[in-house]
Amino acid sequence: MKTLGKNDIGRAKEIDAKVKNRFRYEWLETTVNLKSKKLSEIEVTLGDSIEKLDLPGKALCSFCNDVISYGGKGKIALVDHVQSAKHIARVEHRRTNYTLDGQFSKNTQETPLFPLFKPLKKLSDSNNPACSSSLQTTSTSSASSPSEDQLRLIPLSHRTANLEAMILSMMAENNISFSVAPKLVELIRECCNDPKALAGVALDRCVAEERKKDLDQQVHVLTTIAKAKSMIKQHAIKKAFKRHQSALGGPSKRRKY
Repeated sequence: MKTLGKNDIGRAKEIDAKVKNRFRYEWLETTVNLKSKKLSEIEVTLGDSIEKLDLPGKALCSFCNDVISYGGKGKIALVDHVQSAKHIARVEHRRTNYTLDGQFSKNTQETPLFPLFKPLKKLSDSNNPACSSSLQTTSTSSASSPSEDQLRLIPLSHRTANLEAMILSMMAENNISFSVAPKLVELIRECCNDPKALAGVALDRCVAEERKKDLDQQVHVLTTIAKAKSMIKQHAIKKAFKRHQSALGGPSKRRKY
């Protein structure tokens, strides 16, 4: 079995000549909303996983590795498969474990593997028109249709290395000791538990100094309250001890020999 792309439209028509509902490549642009338990509602297109096979009335799901018969229902058969529990589980698995954010978006080519390091600008030689024209054609072709390399799956180990490189480069640029790295990672994990509050955090130099002053004042107030509570507790203990002595007949007197 072989898959047929958009360049093989004529071949696909010949194969589906006797099929009731012939395959149409316009179907691949159809968007489908998937109801996921782990993630929020996912919007995908049939072209993300469905490919035409060189068999009459048959298509292939590259995620599930299943052969789909669309001869009877047409596009509805493809939509039903994409909305099945097995396919949704495969999509969840790919998005949560093996893909970077933005892989399924249209601007995939703008998401580099290491975001801190900007990609090199394309060089153009004004004296060499052939070079400039070739660069323009490659840029327009890459912008119109992303290649398979841009849509490749990124392993989880590479994503982890990406985050480690971002953290270490930030520490190196700001002369932060690498011994602080474990505590910094723990802080980042703790902050990620509340993404909405984290999105509103803005600590420039002036704001950070004001926050530190407020924090010092709060610490001073808390320490004053703690001291006052301890003094009140000690006073109450002394008062109760005196009452206990008066109830026993006064303080005990030492015998004189």
